[in-house]
Amino acid sequence: MKIKTLLYFLTTIVVLQSCGYEEGPMLSLRSKKARLTGKWFQATPEPSQGSTIYIEIIDDENMKTGGSYTLRGEVKNYFSNGTWEWADDKKQVKLIWGPVDQAAFSIHRLTNSELWFKYEGDDELYKYEKE
Repeated sequence: MKIKTLLYFLTTIVVLQSCGYEEGPMLSLRSKKARLTGKWFQATPEPSQGSTIYIEIIDDENMKTGGSYTLRGEVKNYFSNGTWEWADDKKQVKLIWGPVDQAAFSIHRLTNSELWFKYEGDDELYKYEKE
């Protein structure tokens, strides 16, 4: 009986360890896709004053990136539509715009309100907050 309890405990720990990312959370009742879906605004590094940068994961494959900036006192908005897909056992997301433009980032933290990641080839940790 003690061996079964110990095996159950060890199996539970292994399963819980595989649910999270480097910076957590270790356990979430929401799926990774449910946590990733939504409009995320860049918090760190902070965009230049008067600017916003966002990534919006819309559904199973569609996404939009964009933001705004101020030029000569006038706010200008920009956006680009594309698709996204999971990579590396849902530890990485690939963003795709058209046939050749793409970017991939490795997720370090994904909660319902926080998304931390690093782009491929960039050591900067980007922190986004959900709208």
